Amino acid sequence: MQQGEPLSRVELAARTGISLPAVVKLVEELEQEGLVVCVGAGPSSGGRRPLLFAYNSRAGYVVGLDVGATKIAGGILDLEGNILATETVPTHSTEPSPVHVGERVKRLVEQLVAQTGVDLTKVLGIGIGVPGIPDAEGNIGLAPGLHRDQSRTVDDVADERRALVGSHTAIADRGNGQLPGTGHLSPNGHDSHRDQRWADGAYSNQRKSTEMKTGGMGNDGAGSVQGSNDDEIVALGAYLQAELGRPVYMDNDVNAFLRGEAWKGALQGAKHAVAVTIGTGIGVALLVNGDVYQGARGSAGEIGYWLIGALGPIARSSGYGPLESFAAGPGIARRYVARLKARGGSSAVLDLAGGDMRNITARLVAEGAMLGDSLALDVWRETAETLGVALANLCCLMDPEVLVLAGGVSRAPRELLLDPVRRIVETLVPYPPKIVLSQLKEQAAILGAAALVLESRRSSISYTTAAIKA
Repeated sequence: MQQGEPLSRVELAARTGISLPAVVKLVEELEQEGLVVCVGAGPSSGGRRPLLFAYNSRAGYVVGLDVGATKIAGGILDLEGNILATETVPTHSTEPSPVHVGERVKRLVEQLVAQTGVDLTKVLGIGIGVPGIPDAEGNIGLAPGLHRDQSRTVDDVADERRALVGSHTAIADRGNGQLPGTGHLSPNGHDSHRDQRWADGAYSNQRKSTEMKTGGMGNDGAGSVQGSNDDEIVALGAYLQAELGRPVYMDNDVNAFLRGEAWKGALQGAKHAVAVTIGTGIGVALLVNGDVYQGARGSAGEIGYWLIGALGPIARSSGYGPLESFAAGPGIARRYVARLKARGGSSAVLDLAGGDMRNITARLVAEGAMLGDSLALDVWRETAETLGVALANLCCLMDPEVLVLAGGVSRAPRELLLDPVRRIVETLVPYPPKIVLSQLKEQAAILGAAALVLESRRSSISYTTAAIKA
């Protein structure tokens, strides 16, 4: 019903393969929920004119949020994914903490609701893309950079967590169009397993932080952003649910970006695809047979840690991985500065930076390259070649139909990045995919986060349908 014109119950039964009595019951339930409406009668085929039913995209609303190191972008959408309003706020003020970040997110949601006049009770859920690494069970580790108050102890986090346990509803499992692992949920969605883990302190600062994968080519987010432990992102979700009374669905931000592109962007209709974001880091999300592939621990797609060049010493990375240290935004700027220092003298890029090397960014290196700066041209040639080989390897492994690029670095002039990357992939990959730039840009993650909510909603309807058919 979402995909086409109004249909009669007989037509719905014919198209879905569900028996007519089951369709009648389902339509009645959906009509009671406001998800479908009767829009009149269709043409008669000899008897009574059949009633026609259509999907009601304004029966409810969803909020999609992209929480990053420097900013939080959010939007409120109807059930067809039409964005009614968007807002962006800084992630931190002068004294950030996880609860403080949660308060800023809460205010942003309230601002979106007020701006559109939507009743909060009609918001079906809040989807959030976070720059952390979620595990396969839907427990989201802290996105580093969301917490910078180093005076807080593990005990402080545990106390905050215990205070939230009694009032939250379960953080929903991340969905690939389904709700895995929900057998322990009570009818109201309360998760007894996760409550006990929180109460027992099972997430008490045992994992090391991971890097923030956000950004663009500017000064914000340059270098590694430090993080903390898993409890705090869990506390963020529980805090929002307790304060707003709406379900919260969370996933990695690159996965959210891929979902958005698959829903409304360059990956529509694709069953096998790759989404790549290149900003302050490099992140990848994988679409396999129409589902977002997460991996055993939710960390599939961490190609920023791929090795480049000679192997060198074996050592665990505590910051960005080798590929992203070289080819992401800060690495591009850093390599240019190192070469300029070694050569000495002035350059077009240095002039663009006002004579101060500290102001040099990947964007300025791109601008300088377009002005003929030889060092900048060399840096971008090496960047494109390195990324091209990495993406060729990825395409040989995953065999995608489409590869979509996003992030600040991807917006460099096409002759510096997109064109050479395409040439390399087409040369090295037996069945090269179509390589395109994201047209949704910042809206992709908002749409993808909102899609998490709608996927869950569709899953519950699918379960109801299966039960009725049984």
